[in-house]
Amino acid sequence: MFFFPFVCRVNIKIAHFQVKQNRYQNGSVVWRMGELAAPLEGMQEAVKAPPLEATQLQMLRLLQMNRERINESERKVLDELECRYKLHESEVYEPFLTPHTMASLPCCTEAELSVLKETGHLMLPPDNKPPKVTTPSKKGYEMESSEARMQSINVKCEEPDQDLSITSTSELPTTFSMLSQINVPLDISSTELMEMCRKRVEQPSDFKPIFDEMCPPPVAPNPLTDASSVKSSPPLPGQGNGSSVSAAAAPSNPLLKPTPLVVVESRKDAQSPELQKFCEQAPIALIRGLTSVLKMDLSLFSTKTLLEVASDQEVEVNHSIFVATLVRTQYRMPCDLNVDHLGSPTWNCMSTRSFTTIQKYATYQAETFKHSLKEESEKLRQAGAKYAAQQAAESNSAKKRRGPNGDEYPMPTKLIKFGTNVDLSDDVRWKTQLQELAKMPPFCRLIAGCNMLSHLGHTVLGMNTVQLYMKVPGSRTPAHQENNSFASININIGPGDCEWFGCPYEYWGTIEQICRKKNIDFLRGSFWPNIEDLIEEGVPVYRFTQKAGDLVWVGGGCVHWVQATGWCNNIAWNVAPMTPNQMQISLVSYEWNKLQSYKSLVPLQHLAWQLAKNIRFTNQKMFNILKGILIRSLSFCKMVADFANSHGKSLKPQARQKGEITHYCTLCEIEVFNILFVKEVNGKFPVYCVYCSRRCDLQDFIVLQQIPFADLQKIYDEMTLNLIPKASLIC
Repeated sequence: MFFFPFVCRVNIKIAHFQVKQNRYQNGSVVWRMGELAAPLEGMQEAVKAPPLEATQLQMLRLLQMNRERINESERKVLDELECRYKLHESEVYEPFLTPHTMASLPCCTEAELSVLKETGHLMLPPDNKPPKVTTPSKKGYEMESSEARMQSINVKCEEPDQDLSITSTSELPTTFSMLSQINVPLDISSTELMEMCRKRVEQPSDFKPIFDEMCPPPVAPNPLTDASSVKSSPPLPGQGNGSSVSAAAAPSNPLLKPTPLVVVESRKDAQSPELQKFCEQAPIALIRGLTSVLKMDLSLFSTKTLLEVASDQEVEVNHSIFVATLVRTQYRMPCDLNVDHLGSPTWNCMSTRSFTTIQKYATYQAETFKHSLKEESEKLRQAGAKYAAQQAAESNSAKKRRGPNGDEYPMPTKLIKFGTNVDLSDDVRWKTQLQELAKMPPFCRLIAGCNMLSHLGHTVLGMNTVQLYMKVPGSRTPAHQENNSFASININIGPGDCEWFGCPYEYWGTIEQICRKKNIDFLRGSFWPNIEDLIEEGVPVYRFTQKAGDLVWVGGGCVHWVQATGWCNNIAWNVAPMTPNQMQISLVSYEWNKLQSYKSLVPLQHLAWQLAKNIRFTNQKMFNILKGILIRSLSFCKMVADFANSHGKSLKPQARQKGEITHYCTLCEIEVFNILFVKEVNGKFPVYCVYCSRRCDLQDFIVLQQIPFADLQKIYDEMTLNLIPKASLIC
């Protein structure tokens, strides 16, 4: 068995940094090759060397990084792969990336820099002047403005007419939605708000609704464009400047969007406000060079280090069905193909769940590489016309199934295991790893003032904590949106690559409709979209390769799916930029989840109160959204309390403990904020919302209040706007 090697720290500081720099120049050092011997006796030179396949390319990188450890037979494999790679190196091209240097990004305005300074997240060296100030402009690719994105979201926060009244008053609002229209001015005091709520019970004829109590359900956003009106992609690298680009390499369909790629070349670039602004406005972006300029030791997340820290820790394993493609040596389903167990094309992604330990999965991860190396050795031994004939014969003999349109599809032949959700939340066990991530720029950090999730006050696994994924070639993360449509960070530890696909937030409604037609649950189901199906529906698609050390920024609400093309580990967590756009799409997701009886992992009512308590707001739109949430939340809490009192239920105080998780209704799984209805069931006291408890026998319930109204009123009244002239959307 072999493991991910650990490079010993040396005492000489200069040598230490040189080792770290070399270690991740081409990806992490992963495999110890001494036990991977595969005899290559009688190896012949190929008559015509074909381009390297995906698995061969990943194997080449592993062998190169372990050049000093490999034996003679493995060196022969490396030499052959290097020769073939050099012959076809000029053909290697990434057509779906639009590269940017930091100098090409639009600079921030004075107002934007003022906001960053005010929030304490503009990090400049003491001897450097602020970046050049200019008017923002669009460069490199068509960046949709935050204004346009916000207009596509079904949220209303404006101050409406106050002359509305209702003819009859029920004990509770018919519906309670964070998207409901506010019928009071945003500058209303808490005392006035509480007085209005009191009239609901004591003077129903004088009561006017504070918010729309018949709010319609949320509606998925409509695409801003369709297939016929999508603007063409900007020029790709090598186009329009005299360089030759093959027609096959360049995307011909305007819906195949070039992915924004930013190359970070210095520590100053990594901390620049321009990079933050670029990411927050992008549906999805690839950041290259960030981890290296910050001198991050990614080997701390290698399998070898994981074994040293927590070999007995359990990890979740997804068993994914593999399909043998026409290239026998890959034994995997191509990224753009998904078939069922009979070989029929489908969106359903077949997988089953089980659990294992890091130790056992590390063994499996190593075994798959040994097996692939042995197969590659056999291929090279038989290289030439003889092997070509044999390969063709074996490929033709593979099981296939003819589809309805006459096309033949390969049958699934191999089962692989994908290790997911390795929990790194223990800040004692994983102290070194978490300290390394603190080198990230503030807007990417797990804990930062500009990250709304840092203010939550309790742990939400995988969102405000780090999770690690252990992969072998072909491991798939099915298509999904992040929980409550928050943004996310994903770093490839290496050494292998990952293939990414993504669709902008504005098109998730179209994808949800396609899933519904295919009897797939968009929120709960496991599915792998067909790119051709998406293009036919006018949905733009981003596609790119994430190499070792690359960081992927997944914008809020972006539907994305990922497949590993090599052996690698990835780490990921969520971030919540303090922008109006992020908050609004999270509210839509929050209400959509309620409609689908799906639990929202982030309690937005609780989060809004935490932000109001901790943050001094300088952005008018963000302030309006949060103030609207507080108006709805405070008034609804008062209505629920009055409802309980009117039924003879007194509120028993039960203070919220530090780090206490948010409570959800046992039946409908919506967030239950402040006023909890509990009753004993088999010696336990599950929490219910007011609506579910009303449907049951209310007399069986005990009503608890976690936060006194006086405390909520104080937070509400002290939430003020600190305007900065011409402030923009960066917070």
